[in-house]
Amino acid sequence: QSADGSVVADAQSITALNSEGLPSAAELEVQVNKLAERVTKLIAAPEIEEYHGPILFEGEAASTFFADILQPHLGYKAAPLSKFGAMESQAANPFAEKIGTRVLPAFITVVDDPLSKKFGNTNILTSYLVDDDGVKAERITLVDKGILKAFAMSRVPSKTVKHSNGHGNAGSGAAQNLYMRSDMKLTPAQLKERLIVLGKEEGLKEVLIVRRLANSISGALSPQSLLSSMLGLFGKSSEVKLSGPVEIVRVSVADGHEELVRGGQFGNLSMRVLRDIEATGDDTKAYATSSAAAGALGSLSSGSACTIVTPSILVKEVELQKPSKQTDLLPILKNPYFEQNQK
Repeated sequence: QSADGSVVADAQSITALNSEGLPSAAELEVQVNKLAERVTKLIAAPEIEEYHGPILFEGEAASTFFADILQPHLGYKAAPLSKFGAMESQAANPFAEKIGTRVLPAFITVVDDPLSKKFGNTNILTSYLVDDDGVKAERITLVDKGILKAFAMSRVPSKTVKHSNGHGNAGSGAAQNLYMRSDMKLTPAQLKERLIVLGKEEGLKEVLIVRRLANSISGALSPQSLLSSMLGLFGKSSEVKLSGPVEIVRVSVADGHEELVRGGQFGNLSMRVLRDIEATGDDTKAYATSSAAAGALGSLSSGSACTIVTPSILVKEVELQKPSKQTDLLPILKNPYFEQNQK
């Protein structure tokens, strides 16, 4: 909790195939210390102002971006037989009638490969040989050079696809192992340079880099962020909700100087944001991820846990709103542990 009463939340999750794959106690201590350092820096950082312009989503933030906006819509889920207002809207897939049309830039191809067990040195924990319906898993191309080609299918047929392709999960089709393949591979320096160029074209003095977004754990620690993500699930089917930013860096357009800032929530986005991806990096890695809303609502989301293999991405136009003015009261007494350490 910062001095103004606003809550700062972050979390570090560790994934492993079995107990032997878990880090040692010493390695875990390093991770905990890094988490503590991040949170300590965040509570001292200034709050962000309202922003509308390009954003560079680096590494892990790029994986959460795709987990929130793309992954839930690549699996086929049959429409409900009865109407329940907001629930019916939530179930509607904005990609339902988009087969054969462009949903991503022409330089991006998306493959779902449940058979792949490793990417580089990272184990793919969501890989499988047989899906929940007892069908052999298949490697499928969902998006080919920006064009939506197929859905991840279970045994439940659609108007256009009559057979399963081995992606049944809890009764619906789910894309759980997404490989984002890009023909545009820019170095981190080139991505930052392109970000600044876009900012200059928009007449901005500062542009943003997002390095971490809220996940199912950190979202639960921040009630405001979690509620915002949950409400986003019940909006119009054409709207999507992006998990709140945790680590944001403000970059000066004039000299490239970076400054850590905190707070803010993304404004309502449409699926158009996927086509606004301007460039991608050469730093592709595998991330075990899930969105804050998916983790909170479980089965309401198609495939809350997934693996996203992706590079960093530069998005041309995103809105970030000011933090809410509602804050929690600060504790009346200081924590005696910290008082003792100060002495």
